[in-house]
Amino acid sequence: MMTREAVNHYTASRAPPRRGLGETAALYYNERRKTGWTRFTRGRSIMAVIVGMLLAVAVTLFARVVGLDRDRAFYPTVTIVVASLYSLFAVMGASMHALVFEMAVGAAFLAAAVSGFRSSLWIVASALAAHGVFDIFHGRFIDNPGMPRWWPGFCAAYDVVAGACLAWLLNNRSIRASNDDARRRG
Repeated sequence: MMTREAVNHYTASRAPPRRGLGETAALYYNERRKTGWTRFTRGRSIMAVIVGMLLAVAVTLFARVVGLDRDRAFYPTVTIVVASLYSLFAVMGASMHALVFEMAVGAAFLAAAVSGFRSSLWIVASALAAHGVFDIFHGRFIDNPGMPRWWPGFCAAYDVVAGACLAWLLNNRSIRASNDDARRRG
């Protein structure tokens, strides 16, 4: 016959360990990567790229028609948001290691966005395109368990097309490239 302490010890050792919300999320995403996301087909990857490209064009057209891009802060803000999403995925995957690296990379793009806002939007267009190239190679440098498998293709397509759209607008002088342009005209 077992004593009460022995029974409690036995059942406690058989119970699943208690996990915090972050650990549970990490386990969920890691399990999804092992099962569902590894069966990701080429067609779905191509779909993510196509949607990323179309969304970049749609956002650019919408901002143009509504007038959101009249403010020089629009495209730098888009760059900051795009760069910060990887940090969000690191939090979702409960990976402090990934979060540190994602924040460091995000800080570099944040600096480029601020620099471009203050001097020339050509820097912002270059930063958007560079972030798209970074998306392609992201998985080789940073293991982020919270990032969906389709994200790098989607984000790379969005960033490169958004950077190209901004460059096209700057080249056609639809948007003023620098603060100095406004001073010269005014």
